[in-house]
This record gives sequence, C-alpha cells and structure tokens, in this order.
Amino acid sequence: MGRLRLRRPHGDAELVAAAVVALAALGRAPMTGTLPSDLPASDAAVAASREDVPFDTAAPLFRHGHRATGGS
Repeated sequence: MGRLRLRRPHGDAELVAAAVVALAALGRAPMTGTLPSDLPASDAAVAASREDVPFDTAAPLFRHGHRATGGS
C-alpha cells in the first residue's frame, strides 16, 4: 500500500491533493489519515509564516489533525 508522508507541506496544496487522490483512485492507498501539520492555503501564507514555529499559518486550508476519510 502506498503512503504519502509530509513533514511540513510547502504550500503546494493542489499538488498534495492531486497526489492523494491519484493514490486513492489507483487503489494503492485508501484516502484516510490526519494531517501532521497545517496545510497552508497559498504560497503567500507560507511566506508569511515562520518556519521554526509550528502551526504558524494564518487561515490554513486545513488545520493540523484534520481527518480525511474515503476512497478505496
């Protein structure tokens, strides 16, 4: 089973979402899990956050611990 592990996403939410959906669509991984960190909504949000401070993203797309379920 494939896994997508992110330590600290770099603001590329569309790429991450596409990779997760592709893994689920191919049946290689169920689309379940929790986020290990906030997922920024834009590159500007990444630039505005301090990289040495966890959860320092203003208005992230998804918060740390967000639970996603679905897929195969």
